[in-house]
Order: sequence, then C-alpha cells, then structure tokens
Amino acid sequence: MTAGHNLKKPGVWTLETNLVLADRTLHVPLKDIQFLAQIDLHDNELEDIDLAWARIPQEEIKEALSLLPKDQKHQVELPLYRGPLNEEPTRSSSYGFAAWNRTEFHPGISQLLSEASYEVYMCYAGTCTKDGLYEFRLARSHQGWKYYKGSSGAPIADEEGLIVAFVAGGDPDKDLIYGVPLARYHSILDLH
Repeated sequence: MTAGHNLKKPGVWTLETNLVLADRTLHVPLKDIQFLAQIDLHDNELEDIDLAWARIPQEEIKEALSLLPKDQKHQVELPLYRGPLNEEPTRSSSYGFAAWNRTEFHPGISQLLSEASYEVYMCYAGTCTKDGLYEFRLARSHQGWKYYKGSSGAPIADEEGLIVAFVAGGDPDKDLIYGVPLARYHSILDLH
C-alpha cells in the first residue's frame, strides 16, 4: 500500500528490493494497481481517497530466484509487516517515518541515486476536518518540500512499530505532516 497520488502518474511501476544480482537491483513489477475511492452521497460523485495498493507476487519472486545459476542463488525473505492496520494514533505516543527519496538520475554513472529523509518524535495533533487526514506535529521545523519530496506513502508508525498511516503531504507553515488514516479503511480493504 502507498499514497495513491504516487501511482497515478503515467509509467510502469516496480517495487525496488534490497537484493542486488550481477550489479543490478532487483525490481518487482507492480500489476493490477487498485485505487480507493468513495461516493459522495450528496451528488453521487466519486471522490478519490489517497490510497492505492497492489499484490506482490512473493512466491513468483522466490521461484524466479531459485532458477538462477547456483553461484547467484539467494535466500530471499521479503520484509513483511505483520502487525494490525486498524490502530489509531493517540496523543500520548510518539510517531515517525523514514523514506528513501529525493531520487536523482546521474547520467555520468548511469545510476539512480536516492537519499533518506526521516522524522521522529512526531506527535498526533488531530484529524483534519476538511479531508479526514491525520495531522502529526513535527518535533522540529518542517524541512521544506525538497527534503520530503518522494516521501509520500512512507508508513507512519509509533514507538512499537505499529503502522497507523501513510505520509500524504504536509504543511511547512504549521510544521505538520499529513497521514492517510488506515483504521478508517482497513475493513473495506479486508486488511488483517
């Protein structure tokens, strides 16, 4: 799952893994991307919800890797979050996120490079009445859009690692990060 606006741009989308084979990073194609929307009962119009998901073919990946020559075989365990997705943030907990973002292609070395951005010690400030997104107050000043660009979709978790939302934006003037509230949609998506 990720922020829906990440995947609405045209292109072929893949999940980048941390597995390197023959100096190339393994990418898994994302197929059948689904977008969440809701109907406005006042005018019967569809409204986008900033949430998208796709199934990752874990068994297909393992099978493809098992067919590699013996000297290139790898034991692969894809990191999976197995915690609940119906937790709501509280004002007494601390929250954070991390993302590999600020991606830039360097033609001289033919590599796509990215840098990490992160926030820790954020506190839950409430839910925005306009769009229903969670608001998390930063523990430091907003670092500017250049720092966060590409962080959308990063999971926001508490100190125990329970994911409560995905990054969906922010407000530099109010030192806020906005998160898509997973608790609101977990039953619709049949998430466990």
